[in-house]
This record gives sequence, C-alpha cells and structure tokens, in this order.
Amino acid sequence: MKKSSRWGGIIAGVIGILLVAMNLNGLATTFAHPTSLPQIDHALMINDLLGLCVAIFLIAIFIRSRQHADNNLETQRTEPNNLSETESLDRRRNWTLGFVILFFFISSSTTWFLNDYMAGPTLTNIYVIFDIVSNIALLYAAIQLFRKKKTAPTPLFYIVLTYSLVETVLSGLRHEWSGVIVNLATAAYFVFALKAPTTKANFRIAHFIGLPVLIIAFMATNALDASKINKITQDETQLEQQYSTLTGNISSDYQLFLQKQHPDDADIQALQNQIQARQDINNKMLDDISKLRTEYSKQLPNIDQIRQLDSLTKYTNLLAIQQKQANTLSSLLTYSKQIGSGTITNEQRAQMAKLEQEIQNEEVEITKAYTKFNTP
Repeated sequence: MKKSSRWGGIIAGVIGILLVAMNLNGLATTFAHPTSLPQIDHALMINDLLGLCVAIFLIAIFIRSRQHADNNLETQRTEPNNLSETESLDRRRNWTLGFVILFFFISSSTTWFLNDYMAGPTLTNIYVIFDIVSNIALLYAAIQLFRKKKTAPTPLFYIVLTYSLVETVLSGLRHEWSGVIVNLATAAYFVFALKAPTTKANFRIAHFIGLPVLIIAFMATNALDASKINKITQDETQLEQQYSTLTGNISSDYQLFLQKQHPDDADIQALQNQIQARQDINNKMLDDISKLRTEYSKQLPNIDQIRQLDSLTKYTNLLAIQQKQANTLSSLLTYSKQIGSGTITNEQRAQMAKLEQEIQNEEVEITKAYTKFNTP
C-alpha cells in the first residue's frame, strides 16, 4: 500500500472517531435540553444522525485500509504520465468530489426539514424542492464515485451543471445574490475538476485552490448576508436599552404616584411624557423588527433564522402587552388629572381602583410574556 493511502486511511479513521463523538454529544444535548421549537430539535437530530453515517463511513475506510496493509497489498509507484498515474489522480478526484457532495447534502438537510411546504408554490418552496431532488441525484452520483464506477463523472457533470444553473436563476429571482455567487463558484469548481485534463497540476488547481476558494466564497457570502441583519440588530439593541431605561423610570414614578394621595399635575405630566417617549421608541423598535423579518425572509430556512423569527414574535408580543399597560396607565393619569386635588368620591375611587387593578393584571401578563421570551 502506498504511504499516502495508509495515511489517508488513518486520517479518515481519526476524523470518523471525532465525528462520532461530536454527533453523539449533539444528540445527547438535544435530548437532554430540548428547545421550545420541536422542528429545530428534529432538524438537529437528523443532522447529527447524518453526521454519524458519514463518521461510520470514514471509520470503514480506515478499517479497510488496515486490512489492505495486513494483506501486504502494495501498489507500485509509476511514472508521472502513464495510465496508473492518471487512474490514481482520477480516484483521488472522485473521492474528493464525493466528500464535497456529502458535505453539501448534510448542510442542506436542515433546510429541507425546516421549510414550510404548506406555504404553496413560492419561490422558496420551488428552490427547496428542486434542491432536494438535485441532492438525491448528487448523492447517487457520489455513491458511484466511491464505488469506482468509471462512468460516474459523466452524469455527475450534467447533474452539477443543471443544479447550479437552475439554483442560480432561482436565487436571482429571490434576490439572494449570495446564492448566485456560491452556485456559480460550485459550477466552476466541479466543471474544472471533471473536465480539465487529468494531471497533477490540474488536480492541485482544482482541489488545493478551487475548493478553498469555494469554501471561502461560501463563508464570505454568509457573512455578507449577516452584515445587514447585524446592523439592524445593533440599532434595535440600542433602542432596547433606551426602552428598558424608560420602563424602569415609568415603573418607579408610578409607584410614587400610587403613594401620593393627591399627585400634582407636574408629576402626572412628567410620567405621561415618559410614557409618550417610550411609545416613540416602541414604534422605532417595531420598524426595526419589521426590517429584520424582511431580511430573514430572504434566507432559506435554517436553525438560526427560525430561532430569531420565533424570538421576534415573542418580543413583539411582550411589547404589545407593555403598550397595552401603558395605555391603561395613561387612562389612569388622565382620569386622575381630571379629578384634581379635590375630594374623591367613592365612584371616582372605584374607577381608579379598577384601572390600577388592570395595570396589575397586565403586569402579570408581562411577566409571563417575558418568561416565555427568555425560554430557548
């Protein structure tokens, strides 16, 4: 056995063992600490199970390489330009492309299980369904590559070309320009790897330059997609801080209001001003939340997106209840100002007590909504 093949088997075994440990830990974590969103738990478990399948495959490669070593199945070195050299490069190319396809398959699986197919024939659904069909075809092609089928590269070429071009068009229609870049880079990598003459130089260009460029493009486009979301999130976080400060001030001043038998107009007006200032910030926050929803809607379904959209829904509900309480408090302040500093009748006292009770009930609702918001 060649030294490179022996080390390749050892590396496959080590990576396989690490993947087993990582994915078993992922499954245990999901079972022990489930989220409030079952679809995310299911997607995580399926992703970990697929990772275990790949890990077992890598360990099998290691075992097979050791069996060859034990049986002294040595492969003779050949000249750089003869047939054996070409076959060796083709085999290494096929294994590399096979693992790239496996990576694409596993990384896409989360989207397939999180997608909302009941939404109808939307561009996203068309994209995801086509992605499923294409990845099944690619997985079949990868299996043929691993089985050393000499005809496997030909159908793989046409599958990749169709897959990349169609998904490039669909990404463009969805205004997901990062997807356009990644799909074109994927097509370029596979086409060069499959159609360039089989030489060491072309092998190195494809897999030591082209593949890293594809990975970098994938990571860079993800970062680009996240940049706009991060900017909106930063703005919204600053507003949250101002909102939280005003909420604390309003709560303190309301307690002082309750302690005074006859609050003066200046105190009431100051509290009303704070309520209005917080409402203005609340409106800006809702605008930012709407922008975030728009940006997330451009993405394909993924775990972070689902979590963030669920968090935004919970937070919007919390803001709505707080605004409802603010409206009740405004009514109480207005009513108190109308009464003035004179003698309060039983009817007026009952009305104020009713409003105060509503505020207290709404505080309970706020506590429940806040607890739900902080539940992962």
